[in-house]
Amino acid sequence: MFKLCVLALAADPLLGLSGHQVIQRTNATAGTASLPCTDDLRVDVSGANGKLPGLENAVIRCGADRSAKFDLPVGGPYRIDVRGAGPARTVDDVLVGDLWILAGQSNMVGRANLEAIEAPDERVHVLRPKVGWEVAKEPIHEQRMGFKGTMVGAGLGLPFAKEMVRRTGVPVGLVPTAVGATSLWEWHPDLNRGGPKDYYTPMLEQFRAAGGRVKGVLWYQGEADCRDDRAPRYLAEFQSFIRRVRQDLGDPELPFYFVQLGRSSNEEPPPRNERGWNTVREAQRQAELTVPHSSLAAAIDLELEDAVHINTAGLRELGRRLANLACGNLFARDCPGVQAGPRFESASWDSDRRLRVRFSGVNGALTAQGRLLGFGLYDQDQKLRRVIYRAWIPPKPGNEVILEVNHQWPIPQPLFLRYGEGMDPAANLRDEAGMGAPTFGPVPVPPRPPTPAP
Repeated sequence: MFKLCVLALAADPLLGLSGHQVIQRTNATAGTASLPCTDDLRVDVSGANGKLPGLENAVIRCGADRSAKFDLPVGGPYRIDVRGAGPARTVDDVLVGDLWILAGQSNMVGRANLEAIEAPDERVHVLRPKVGWEVAKEPIHEQRMGFKGTMVGAGLGLPFAKEMVRRTGVPVGLVPTAVGATSLWEWHPDLNRGGPKDYYTPMLEQFRAAGGRVKGVLWYQGEADCRDDRAPRYLAEFQSFIRRVRQDLGDPELPFYFVQLGRSSNEEPPPRNERGWNTVREAQRQAELTVPHSSLAAAIDLELEDAVHINTAGLRELGRRLANLACGNLFARDCPGVQAGPRFESASWDSDRRLRVRFSGVNGALTAQGRLLGFGLYDQDQKLRRVIYRAWIPPKPGNEVILEVNHQWPIPQPLFLRYGEGMDPAANLRDEAGMGAPTFGPVPVPPRPPTPAP
């Protein structure tokens, strides 16, 4: 287990700020910088167009808490010159924008090839453990040798941040805390009292090192918990974990965006199994429906780097999907009309041969590259009944899928619909904004109408 830096390592302890730091904005237009002090300070703040009005040789009062606070406009970079007790100090390349915690296990760390990676952006910085703030570049978390004998480490954080900057114009700071092969039971402090592995405390330390304020959390985890003793509890414990994070980060409505488990071609050793994989995915879908200020990004249709880790192009796409969620929910002016992506709404029979599946949250219309894949009908024992011979998307209204079934054979009742069942399904439903449909099911299907008499 790694240990993360405290504030004194992330910043000059006398200045209270460090080069390349991103300050979390406190409102739409500004964020508050805080400097330690024993007496009043004088500051000069310079931006791209010279000295900032009101912050040129400005006197900043030292408060009772021995800090001198002043507001900086959203944006930057800023050069801050400080004079007061002791020698004059300068810090360069300070930004004011939004900070995001990256947490979870290896697919959040990033195990993708480091070729054709996302280029850095001067408006996206990262707080590296034990190092401090710097301009973000891959790998955001760590670099290691992959299963193919090449170096891996590309992730979704930088693509997410760059897409947010592109859409909003607001700088982004990334706060990486993810650790590979970790369980929710090791992240949740209420489940891990005295446990040998504690990943929650380092996350809190990194949060404090970033200034104690963030815009939200990005989470990708669950593979480690696809087992019979944990998967049935995953929904309740995940809901509890989010509540605890919000409590300890001081924001009961802190945005929490997470990824539904993607594919795996592993033969999982017990106690992990395919049943657990399906259960965790459905728990994640239900979490979006039950946890306020949260949303879910699908990964089931993305390509893999190895047996379980999403590749570079897939993580780039996933970062953009998370940005769609965040921008659509939090910055409607910058992302007008952006929907979360296809979400199962209902299933109903048009006739004994056609099941109509309706989706909400669709951007434009539903799409699928090539033949539409991923849907299945199951009996009460959750055994697949191979009765769907065609799945297609009608041109209007654009938010429905038609499943045509073989009416010549009896179809059992009750009947259940799934999309993306199994550890490694072929599932390719998206919308025109590139948002993938999350897996779902089993959901009950209404009784099929009787076949008309000849």
